[in-house]
Amino acid sequence: MKIMVEGVGKLMAAPDLVTVHLSFNTKNATYAQVVKNGTKQVADTLNNFKKFNFLSSQFKTSSFRVDEEKIYDEKTRNYLTVGFIFSQVVTISFDYTCEKLAKFISVLAEEPFAPNYRLQFNLKDDKKQQSEVLTLAYRNAEEQAKIIAAASGKEIKECKEISFQPFENRFISGTHYETSNVCAKAMMNSVQENITETFIPEDIVIKKSIYCIFEAE
Repeated sequence: MKIMVEGVGKLMAAPDLVTVHLSFNTKNATYAQVVKNGTKQVADTLNNFKKFNFLSSQFKTSSFRVDEEKIYDEKTRNYLTVGFIFSQVVTISFDYTCEKLAKFISVLAEEPFAPNYRLQFNLKDDKKQQSEVLTLAYRNAEEQAKIIAAASGKEIKECKEISFQPFENRFISGTHYETSNVCAKAMMNSVQENITETFIPEDIVIKKSIYCIFEAE
């Protein structure tokens, strides 16, 4: 007798890695000036992180654009170029501690032209969690198979086949923190104390299903 069951494994893990996405944006009338101003803003901001041992080489550019800024002219019924927009997104990942994150944000709060930023929390190495959740899924499948076999007056002898889809995506916490430079400046005086007292990212849910075929006699 063959029994096919779906086993589900689920566990929770506290994030130990934070990724910060910094979005720099500036405008100017000329292409040359907007690139000069934009790149200087990025360089000055990243340089200020050296005080907390963040190196410029740790920041990676994920997006870089210079676009024309256009407005619609009702008289000519055409779009007119009125300037240029510089946009650059820079990303950095580091080991998560509330204190270290608070220091990072405090640097942004002190910036005169602080970029908007978004935080993402995940796991530095999820191989251990993947192994654990698969073990839980198999045990769940085995328990179900034993119940089904017992109901038929039989016993499970062995698992003949296991099928599952590989883990494709990194596990990410459901917590999202996003703010603008205006908010960053407003928090300047108390940001470190506030964050270390209240900011705890949501645990990461790791869940996996496997399909097992057991032989019962």
